[in-house]
Amino acid sequence: MLGVKQLGIQDDFFDLGGHSLLASILVAQIQTELGYQLPLTALFRAPTIAGLAQMLRSEGGPVFSHLVRLRAGTGRPVFIVHGIFGNVLQLKDLAEQLTTTRPVYAIQARGADPRQEPHATIAEMVEAYIEGARGVQPHGPYALAGYSFGGLIAFEMARRLRAENEPIDLLAVFETDLYARYLPWRDKLDYRLSLIRRVVGRARALPSSGVPSYFVSKVWQLGHRLLLRLGLRHDFVDLNDLSGPMASRYRHMYAIGAREFVAFRPKPYDGKLCIFHTTGQRFGTCDPTPIWRQATKQIELFKIDGAHGTIMEKPYVTTLAAQFSRCLAAAQFTSRTAEIEARIRSLKEPDNAP
Repeated sequence: MLGVKQLGIQDDFFDLGGHSLLASILVAQIQTELGYQLPLTALFRAPTIAGLAQMLRSEGGPVFSHLVRLRAGTGRPVFIVHGIFGNVLQLKDLAEQLTTTRPVYAIQARGADPRQEPHATIAEMVEAYIEGARGVQPHGPYALAGYSFGGLIAFEMARRLRAENEPIDLLAVFETDLYARYLPWRDKLDYRLSLIRRVVGRARALPSSGVPSYFVSKVWQLGHRLLLRLGLRHDFVDLNDLSGPMASRYRHMYAIGAREFVAFRPKPYDGKLCIFHTTGQRFGTCDPTPIWRQATKQIELFKIDGAHGTIMEKPYVTTLAAQFSRCLAAAQFTSRTAEIEARIRSLKEPDNAP
């Protein structure tokens, strides 16, 4: 599968060029040929043939955990929440390219393990993920981030922790969309007008014979969006091409995420939100920044290369890693400064002890 002629049982899958797509194929072939179901993250714990063989021989297989350590480090960890399909293998390159010395953990969905049933709501995910994060960091300040759908979860985790008086030194979302119906009315009007201009411009560029079918497709899309809004459909994208043992699970995970996305309207958050978004034209989604502005005390925007589905892939992940590294460094500096100032204030306060 890797195109390697000489392969040793101690050779590392990732060092030989393995990535998330090949990992999916490998796990599917293991299930087809050997009958063992493994989560993709098994390759983090056992990236060699010898390691996988030992894992398969062990009784019950690998133990599931929401937390997957992507890289070791010192100090308070950074937690990055999965995308809509729940697995976190795609976050590996980002973690490796970060310049921070802090440990980096990915938070994977329960449904990413074929032996586990997925959570049904964001609220359930938040409950489980906070419990997992506290297993390695009992108290804040916490550093939280999320990719795509995971940004919604990270945002709710931060709100929940703040409600429990836990400090948050960083909250970041990577290409996290919000539903257009929650835009402020002026921005919503601008968005609708931009869609109309786009459709008209496209129709003018088509030959006259292609215009009727084009408008029919747009009418169908409007009907589809109405069904999405009413909760009668959850298929924002076509997943019919998915194949392999995990295909039905991924469709299920996507349906859960789509339903929660439609219902998600960010509630007030009394901290700063770092928003990482691509610079290209958006298709099918609005610019969520006006909605985030209404919900948060402060936002900071970071521009990154690539498209929504490619920011975690090379070469685009390099830009994201560089920007996020700067964001982490600034947050860590601010947090340390606040701690020093608090310590100085405590030393200046008079001792009221008898």
